[in-house]
Amino acid sequence: MGIRAILMTTAIATACLACRPPEPVKPPIAIFAARTTSVVRLLDRLARLEGTRLGRRARELRAELPECRVVGAWVPGPDAATLLEGLQCVGEDTRLAAFDRVRGDRDLALDWPLENGELVRLRLGFDSFEDADLELLVPPGAARGAAALLVPGPTPPGPAQLAGTDALLHARMRPRDGIDLAALISSGGPAQHLFRLKSRIFADAVLDGTWEAAMYLPAPDDAAPPLALALGFHRRESAVAAMEELIEAIRTTWPVTRTEFSVDGAPGACLPDLRIMPGLAPCYVATDRALVVGWNSTSIERSLADGDDDLTSVGGVLVELSRIAEADTNLTGMTVTGGKLPWTRLRAVGREEKDGVRVRVHIEARRGA
Repeated sequence: MGIRAILMTTAIATACLACRPPEPVKPPIAIFAARTTSVVRLLDRLARLEGTRLGRRARELRAELPECRVVGAWVPGPDAATLLEGLQCVGEDTRLAAFDRVRGDRDLALDWPLENGELVRLRLGFDSFEDADLELLVPPGAARGAAALLVPGPTPPGPAQLAGTDALLHARMRPRDGIDLAALISSGGPAQHLFRLKSRIFADAVLDGTWEAAMYLPAPDDAAPPLALALGFHRRESAVAAMEELIEAIRTTWPVTRTEFSVDGAPGACLPDLRIMPGLAPCYVATDRALVVGWNSTSIERSLADGDDDLTSVGGVLVELSRIAEADTNLTGMTVTGGKLPWTRLRAVGREEKDGVRVRVHIEARRGA
């Protein structure tokens, strides 16, 4: 065969290869592997939540654990119930044995599939005090909509603007893609009609890209926990003008009254008769650095009171798990029994890397629990 024939044959073969239908894509699976002793410790702690569904399920799983050094399970697609029902010894399944290497020196590893087929990877380790250190890797582009507000940018958000005293949840972020509030609300929906999203408050020229939220321990008989949101701005005058424009847009839709309001010299206003949800009578004030919007006037006063703050300038999320039972009792008027969580505090800080957003979470165990 001459060189011309060889080249022609190669070209035809290459074309045929290019025309082949793509190989079928394997369906995503949910899979995990963990040290059995670590699973036992975790389930024993959860089992102490007497009278709760979580506590009962933990006791059931504890009784079903196979007797081996490492356990795991996998199922096609994201199905937590089926995944937990399929617990087995890792050595009996080659897929699990291969995945167990992902766990490394951690106590537990989990891959969880998203709708687009990509995987969120979680690795968890316990220390000698039973505190948990969790690492979560979210693939690039997976965070959309409201979740995009949790994707950190390269510039830290700076010190907190809201008080941390008696907070149930405290978060501060400077998202990579800024704050596109209008994009969070579906086009043509009632919220878009209510807030007139063309208002200048949603323009980048007003907001500086930082947001902070705090939810506080409710007082007995409160309809809802005090809640405040702080949005950083470039110029206070522009921010106030934009907020007042938003209030006037609301008043064209709802028959509400605007009243003057201030906290420590920071000017603002309230809409005391916009009661479309329990306890809602929204207020705002403009401090030197942020617009602070509250569920009601008490929310703003709590958020701007002097007090401790446990968020650093890099931001993140802080959840005071030890206060949840008291919050439930104050809201419902009923004493919560058997619901004291075995952990007291959760702190999470994220960072964008080449392979996605890596979130590091530290969860403090209740001592003596």
